Amino acid sequence: MQTHNRKRHGFVAAFFITTLALAGCGGGGSSNDGAVVAPPAPPAAGNCPTVGNLTPVELSAGECELTGVLTESAALTAAQTWFLEGALQIGDVDNQVTLDIDPGTELRGDNVDTVDHVLVFPGSNIRANGTGAEPVRFLSDDDDVDGTGEWGGLFIRGYNALPTLTGTQGANVLDYVVVAEAGASVSVTIDGASVSYSDNIVLNGVDRTTTLTFVQSHNSARDGFHILNGDPRMAWILATGAARDGIWYRDFNGLIKDLMVIHNRDTDGTAGRAGIYASESAANLKPGAYLAVAHGFNIHFGKIEPPAEAGVFMVAPKGPGHTVRDHYEAGKGVPCLVAVHQDPTNDTLQVALAYASAIGGGRAGVGGGRSAGIVIAEGHGRRAEGATEGEHSGQRQHAERPD
Repeated sequence: MQTHNRKRHGFVAAFFITTLALAGCGGGGSSNDGAVVAPPAPPAAGNCPTVGNLTPVELSAGECELTGVLTESAALTAAQTWFLEGALQIGDVDNQVTLDIDPGTELRGDNVDTVDHVLVFPGSNIRANGTGAEPVRFLSDDDDVDGTGEWGGLFIRGYNALPTLTGTQGANVLDYVVVAEAGASVSVTIDGASVSYSDNIVLNGVDRTTTLTFVQSHNSARDGFHILNGDPRMAWILATGAARDGIWYRDFNGLIKDLMVIHNRDTDGTAGRAGIYASESAANLKPGAYLAVAHGFNIHFGKIEPPAEAGVFMVAPKGPGHTVRDHYEAGKGVPCLVAVHQDPTNDTLQVALAYASAIGGGRAGVGGGRSAGIVIAEGHGRRAEGATEGEHSGQRQHAERPD
């Protein structure tokens, strides 16, 4: 919880976020369209180094306040703690620049007077180069992590879906990064298009050159990761404590692998909606496409209503994802329960069996079939426990040769 504006006091207490199993495992003002003419940077004030064209202000020893539009490529080091004041915008319509951030660097913001946030302008890029031992941290400016909406967040904007601006996408890299307690509402206007964000991390309009690995989001006021209009690549992602969705996406054609969401309980309808929320995704399911699920809850309870033209099936391995992967890499497999919910093309069972076999289930045994329907997998132990070895052998042979 924020109780004061630490930038005014010039004091920062020691703060530590343990890198969880995932990781082990005013100033320069801008126009609405980002067209900014930035003056040359004067010498840095005090012991704060210049950052490209920007001149940070020293708050106290080792603490520097940073704001404005960065129009020259620059780097932030861990020798200082960087306190945001309003918007730190990386690049503009005339200047495509790179901001490198060294391992162990901390950027802190608040929502006092103005909502602090980091905005990467289309064509520019941020490279936050953390490590498992020294992640890059984007935090509020207090000394705990029990609040939400205490500053704006990190917003990365690409060219996709902008009215007129086009160009080469920026290759953004977030590697071993922690973003916490953001989501205070921020309105962003680029190329005449305005949108409001209330999220920890926003990826809007970027392509596959934007990559996130070992990135954590904690206690967002809305979504942990808010993704739309693009195909970024993401791996080893952790989202906890989001007030709405851990992962929210729309018009997303990218990749998310090795994801963990620890979600708020939705006991009264006011906190938490989904671990992963795919908004308006039905339009992307073309006739002849297939929807695969790993358990039947969303289908059974009507949370997902796929179009009638799509085949819908379940492949439920008897084990968590890391076990499925470990067994597969060892040349073995985890037994799978297969069921079909919709079969408009009369081949959905064959596709489901091929899918189960492709992840290693064919080596161990596949149960279920066309008439099983989508079941609540957890309640059935994810396989027919009473099946004999002979039955499993038959299922194994069938799954390995679905044709």
